[in-house]
Amino acid sequence: MFFLNPSFLWALIGLGVPLAIHIWSKKQEKHIKVGSIKYLQESDAQKSRSLKINEIALLLLRMLLIALLVFILSKPRLPGEKDSSSLTYIVEASLLDSPNLKKLVDSLNQKKEVRLLENNFPIYTEDYESSDLKSDLDYWQLGRAMQNLNTDSIIVFTNAFLKHIKGKRPALQNHINWVPIGQVQPTTTLVGIIKRGVENELISVSSTSNSLKFIKRKKEVNSTMTDSLPSIEADTIRINLVAEGKLNQEGRYLKMVFSAIANYLNHPIEINSVNKKEILKSNSPELLIWLSQDPVPETTAKVLRFKEDALASSLIMKGENDQDYILTSALNSENIVNERLGIELIDILKPYSSLEQAAMPLDERVMGMDQLQTRLKKRSSLELNQNGQDFSEYLWIGFFILLCSERLLSKHRKQ
Repeated sequence: MFFLNPSFLWALIGLGVPLAIHIWSKKQEKHIKVGSIKYLQESDAQKSRSLKINEIALLLLRMLLIALLVFILSKPRLPGEKDSSSLTYIVEASLLDSPNLKKLVDSLNQKKEVRLLENNFPIYTEDYESSDLKSDLDYWQLGRAMQNLNTDSIIVFTNAFLKHIKGKRPALQNHINWVPIGQVQPTTTLVGIIKRGVENELISVSSTSNSLKFIKRKKEVNSTMTDSLPSIEADTIRINLVAEGKLNQEGRYLKMVFSAIANYLNHPIEINSVNKKEILKSNSPELLIWLSQDPVPETTAKVLRFKEDALASSLIMKGENDQDYILTSALNSENIVNERLGIELIDILKPYSSLEQAAMPLDERVMGMDQLQTRLKKRSSLELNQNGQDFSEYLWIGFFILLCSERLLSKHRKQ
């Protein structure tokens, strides 16, 4: 037997309370003055012994009640074998489109339990409908959920797509053997159009197991392509810059970086240096850079403001909301390059966000087996035993039986 809350066992010290009361009551003697002992009778020795036995029984009942209550609060468990299967196979549903793999899974399903890599891990059947399953997976989240399956070992057949890796790699209690078996063929897919005046650029995505590339090519665009593909007007991105005092240097660095971004993206970017009085009169920009100690004025644009933070992990951090960004350190030629300031500024502007969303399903990059394996977390004795059998309900039944017995005996003894 073990306890989930063993710290409550310290309350067993309370067993000394009824014992102390019993001993103290024995020391108290009552002296009664009588005028004559002529009419007093000698007490029955057997009756006296019965009274003493009742007192001891009452004492033991009260001590047992306290002990039972402490044990119940400590959540006792009995070690028990976990009813689980020895091995469970989990298969990513998109892999079943391959006839060869489907035959393999059907043969495995006859011997061991096979589930699908989806929420709640539905049991695989030969007549499954792939249209009912989701494609937006999160391998790490599903890995955490696998810890709740009643099985000793888990083997996961997966595409190992990089796009399904979200967040931090988890530390899990049970080992999960991820087996990447997807075969990715290089593909090139047209995803959108960028309109630059009279010229148009077709944007395609080329994806392999190792890379994802955007390919631009100029071509005449017909109405059919315009209707079926997302189009982006290469309008000028307007940026207002307010820089005062010592922060003027940061303003000059940011202008140079945005100039390099405009050349890299082949997208016009206009940076206007304005003062605080002109800020309300100027047209609403896509981005307001606020390098001043004064509070940022209300605006519907995205805001990049300066707030030094020596503990920040990057030059630009998210602020209080999705429109707020913080420049965490003074700029120089070294940290601009080493900390990839240009990439972070492009991520703020997001000039081609619709194309990025269209390209997401086409990302076929995969992770290697070593990268995919999750970390093992050492399990404590409590975690190892938490699946034991709970028998506290029987202790509650015994507690109420003893409580009724104690009350009846106490009423009989008038204590």
